[in-house]
Amino acid sequence: MNTADQTDPFDQNTANAARPVITLGPELSIYEVDSVRQTMLAALAAAPESAAVSASAGTPPLTLHLSQLHECDGAGLQLLLALARSAAEHARALVWNDISPEILERFDRLDVSRLLGTAVARPAP
Repeated sequence: MNTADQTDPFDQNTANAARPVITLGPELSIYEVDSVRQTMLAALAAAPESAAVSASAGTPPLTLHLSQLHECDGAGLQLLLALARSAAEHARALVWNDISPEILERFDRLDVSRLLGTAVARPAP
Protein backbone atom coordinates (compact mmCIF):
# COMPACT_ATOMS: atom_id res chain seq x y z
CA MET A 1 0.00 0.00 0.00
CA ASN A 2 1.28 3.44 -0.89
CA THR A 3 1.86 5.52 2.23
CA ALA A 4 0.62 8.63 0.41
CA ASP A 5 -2.81 6.97 0.25
CA GLN A 6 -2.93 6.29 3.98
CA THR A 7 -4.76 8.61 6.34
CA ASP A 8 -2.96 9.48 9.54
CA PRO A 9 -5.47 8.62 12.30
CA PHE A 10 -3.82 11.27 14.47
CA ASP A 11 -4.38 14.09 11.97
CA GLN A 12 -6.33 16.74 13.87
CA ASN A 13 -8.37 17.46 10.73
CA THR A 14 -9.97 13.99 10.90
CA ALA A 15 -10.60 14.12 14.63
CA ASN A 16 -14.02 13.95 16.25
CA ALA A 17 -13.53 16.47 19.04
CA ALA A 18 -17.04 15.96 20.41
CA ARG A 19 -16.22 12.47 21.73
CA PRO A 20 -13.57 12.68 24.46
CA VAL A 21 -15.24 9.76 26.32
CA ILE A 22 -15.73 6.21 25.08
CA THR A 23 -17.85 3.78 27.07
CA LEU A 24 -17.32 0.19 26.02
CA GLY A 25 -20.21 -2.26 26.06
CA PRO A 26 -20.28 -5.64 27.78
CA GLU A 27 -18.08 -7.42 25.23
CA LEU A 28 -14.99 -6.52 23.23
CA SER A 29 -14.24 -9.43 20.94
CA ILE A 30 -12.97 -10.02 17.45
CA TYR A 31 -16.48 -9.24 16.20
CA GLU A 32 -16.53 -5.70 17.65
CA VAL A 33 -12.87 -4.75 17.30
CA ASP A 34 -13.02 -3.18 13.84
CA SER A 35 -15.85 -0.76 14.56
CA VAL A 36 -14.55 0.07 18.05
CA ARG A 37 -11.07 0.65 16.60
CA GLN A 38 -12.37 3.31 14.21
CA THR A 39 -14.14 5.11 17.06
CA MET A 40 -11.05 4.91 19.27
CA LEU A 41 -8.73 6.26 16.58
CA ALA A 42 -10.99 9.23 15.89
CA ALA A 43 -11.35 10.01 19.59
CA LEU A 44 -7.64 9.57 20.24
CA ALA A 45 -6.81 11.90 17.38
CA ALA A 46 -9.06 14.50 19.00
CA ALA A 47 -7.50 13.99 22.44
CA PRO A 48 -5.09 16.69 23.54
CA GLU A 49 -1.41 16.07 23.90
CA SER A 50 -0.45 14.92 27.39
CA ALA A 51 1.37 18.18 28.13
CA ALA A 52 -1.73 20.19 27.20
CA VAL A 53 -3.82 18.27 29.73
CA SER A 54 -1.43 18.94 32.58
CA ALA A 55 -1.12 22.60 31.57
CA SER A 56 -4.86 23.22 31.29
CA ALA A 57 -7.48 21.70 33.58
CA GLY A 58 -10.12 22.68 31.01
CA THR A 59 -8.77 20.27 28.39
CA PRO A 60 -10.16 16.79 29.08
CA PRO A 61 -8.18 13.70 28.05
CA LEU A 62 -9.68 10.83 26.12
CA THR A 63 -11.35 8.71 28.78
CA LEU A 64 -12.27 5.06 28.36
CA HIS A 65 -15.00 3.83 30.70
CA LEU A 66 -14.75 0.07 31.16
CA SER A 67 -17.37 -0.46 33.87
CA GLN A 68 -19.74 -2.27 31.49
CA LEU A 69 -17.02 -4.38 29.87
CA HIS A 70 -17.09 -7.94 31.22
CA GLU A 71 -15.74 -10.03 28.33
CA CYS A 72 -12.60 -9.26 26.37
CA ASP A 73 -10.93 -11.79 24.09
CA GLY A 74 -7.42 -11.67 22.67
CA ALA A 75 -8.40 -9.34 19.83
CA GLY A 76 -10.07 -6.94 22.27
CA LEU A 77 -7.05 -6.96 24.55
CA GLN A 78 -4.77 -6.31 21.59
CA LEU A 79 -6.92 -3.32 20.65
CA LEU A 80 -6.72 -1.85 24.16
CA LEU A 81 -2.96 -2.36 24.27
CA ALA A 82 -2.56 -0.82 20.80
CA LEU A 83 -4.61 2.18 21.91
CA ALA A 84 -2.39 2.69 24.96
CA ARG A 85 0.74 2.32 22.85
CA SER A 86 -0.53 4.73 20.18
CA ALA A 87 -1.49 7.27 22.81
CA ALA A 88 2.00 7.10 24.31
CA GLU A 89 3.73 7.26 20.91
CA HIS A 90 1.70 10.30 19.86
CA ALA A 91 1.80 11.97 23.31
CA ARG A 92 -1.98 11.83 23.60
CA ALA A 93 -3.71 12.02 26.95
CA LEU A 94 -5.55 8.77 27.74
CA VAL A 95 -7.26 7.78 30.98
CA TRP A 96 -8.70 4.35 31.79
CA ASN A 97 -11.65 4.70 34.15
CA ASP A 98 -14.20 2.55 35.96
CA ILE A 99 -12.60 -0.75 35.04
CA SER A 100 -14.93 -3.64 35.82
CA PRO A 101 -13.60 -6.13 38.38
CA GLU A 102 -13.56 -8.92 35.77
CA ILE A 103 -11.44 -6.92 33.36
CA LEU A 104 -9.19 -5.58 36.11
CA GLU A 105 -8.56 -9.15 37.27
CA ARG A 106 -7.82 -10.20 33.68
CA PHE A 107 -5.39 -7.27 33.25
CA ASP A 108 -3.60 -8.30 36.46
CA ARG A 109 -3.59 -12.02 35.62
CA LEU A 110 -2.14 -11.36 32.16
CA ASP A 111 0.27 -8.77 33.58
CA VAL A 112 -0.85 -6.09 31.13
CA SER A 113 -1.65 -3.42 33.73
CA ARG A 114 1.95 -2.26 33.58
CA LEU A 115 1.74 -2.04 29.77
CA LEU A 116 -1.31 0.20 30.04
CA GLY A 117 0.63 2.59 32.25
CA THR A 118 -0.21 4.48 35.39
CA ALA A 119 -3.49 5.78 33.93
CA VAL A 120 -5.27 2.54 34.87
CA ALA A 121 -7.63 3.54 37.68
CA ARG A 122 -8.69 0.88 40.16
CA PRO A 123 -12.27 1.06 41.47
CA ALA A 124 -12.69 2.36 44.99
CA PRO A 125 -13.06 -0.40 47.62
